Amino acid sequence: MNVNSLGTSNFNLNIGQNKSSTDGVLEKLAAMHAITNESPADLIIYNQQQSDMLVASQKVQNANESYSMLRVSDNALQSLKESAMELNTQSVARNSAALNSDQKAMIDADSNALLRSMKDTVEQTTYNGQQLLGDIKIDTIDASNQESVQNFMSMLDRRLGDVGAAMNATVSEINQQSSLVTNLAYSKETKEYDVADLVNQLRSGETKLNASLFAQAHSSESLAQRVGTLLK
Repeated sequence: MNVNSLGTSNFNLNIGQNKSSTDGVLEKLAAMHAITNESPADLIIYNQQQSDMLVASQKVQNANESYSMLRVSDNALQSLKESAMELNTQSVARNSAALNSDQKAMIDADSNALLRSMKDTVEQTTYNGQQLLGDIKIDTIDASNQESVQNFMSMLDRRLGDVGAAMNATVSEINQQSSLVTNLAYSKETKEYDVADLVNQLRSGETKLNASLFAQAHSSESLAQRVGTLLK
């Protein structure tokens, strides 16, 4: 005899669903222990993650500032290099035996104009009020001496190489610290549930589960009475 099997299945289904929902809330509450006083060790880890994320964020900001400063230096050095190359061309031309004094004077005037422009570049290359190329002395260049100009160009090449290497290292630092911030933020997010909301969900789930169990018990008792009546 199969008495009220459909009703029993429905009760079992409701119980299963309510139990599953309650178990899910309990899992979230279990994960929440990392930011409560229930587990001091995990709380220390969580706080350390928070601190690490703030430190990494600051490092990203510092690296961005450094990169901007290096970029300003690089642009200025590139400008100086272009002017120095033109100065070198003028120096070669000036040393030609075919030129007369007036022609040499014209070249000297152009070279002096270039030197003034280069000096302005050095003096005006600043970042947050800090002069970046103050150690470069334009006045030491002898525009009429090709070796002097070429030595200056070699110095610029070394300086550009150093700045380029520093920029690459800074970009690597930015990428590394940005990745760390992202990972730490994700780790924190997986732990940060709304405790009050979870507790309310848990209580609601427990109420529904208890109601289902009570309904099942009541149904079983009624079923037993009905079966007993039928068997009399």
